[in-house]
Amino acid sequence: MRKTMKHPVTSPSESVGVNAAGDVVMRYVAVQVQRLLANEELVRTDQPEAVHQMRVALRRLRSALASYRPIFDGAVTEPLRAELAWLGGALGPARDLEVLRAGLAKQLKADGHADMLLRAQVDRQLLTRRSAALDEIRWDLDGERFDRLRTALIDLVNSPPLTGEAARNASAALPRRVEKSWRQLREAVRGAEETGLDDATRALRLHEARKKAKRARYAAEVARPQCGRPATRFVKEMKRVQTALGRAQDGAVSVVELERLAPGVDNAFALGRAQVLEERRIAAQVGAFGRVWKRASGRRVRRWLR
Repeated sequence: MRKTMKHPVTSPSESVGVNAAGDVVMRYVAVQVQRLLANEELVRTDQPEAVHQMRVALRRLRSALASYRPIFDGAVTEPLRAELAWLGGALGPARDLEVLRAGLAKQLKADGHADMLLRAQVDRQLLTRRSAALDEIRWDLDGERFDRLRTALIDLVNSPPLTGEAARNASAALPRRVEKSWRQLREAVRGAEETGLDDATRALRLHEARKKAKRARYAAEVARPQCGRPATRFVKEMKRVQTALGRAQDGAVSVVELERLAPGVDNAFALGRAQVLEERRIAAQVGAFGRVWKRASGRRVRRWLR
């Protein structure tokens, strides 16, 4: 039987002060919880972009709880982050297939060797797999585990588990937490740029760098209402880094999937050709990343951090 939400999400109380770090972070957290829960029914009914929007809210929420860990009681938020990771894993396959389907449709249409029959065969395989993935999501949303997570999220907003660090001035405290995320991103990029790496290792490290860029972006989003234009500029540059690395990651997924799809189509040659072209695009994206990173890592972008 389908569960229903019994308690509304309210705005967090300003128990630590309007300009306190805890209040600023909790306002962001409350918005993400509201968005996540608002998409529950939309995901069940397979509305456009619903899985994506639910997963984005989930990632922003999980990132905020990690980036601003000192202001929360970890005994409450760390188990909650683990459950959010579980939900993200449940949503992932369906969303990944949405991205893959759109990307391959565009790629194969642009390639004169892929006729309409081939494109229809590929699309049918991906639609079948996505339908099965969506059924799995519905099963999880109907389960007791998600019911408990929903209740925990509502409690998080209505009774924030804040520590004494939450009372610190937001303008001073928040940039320092963004800086930590930035340093983690810088180290991840340095690791990916090491010489002598094989392609598989470099791809894994670039994927880790992408995740660090996403966390730095979301951490700065939290600080943006308090820190203004410098935080907005930082968010924009982190998004550019995330996008550049994301294109390479999406391409790597496409290469694997094209090989997986080949046995189920009549024209496997065209898929092999598409695979080669995608590998070339990946190399071009990785090559272009250096320019994106040089701009994003400039002092002008990060001088507001301290």
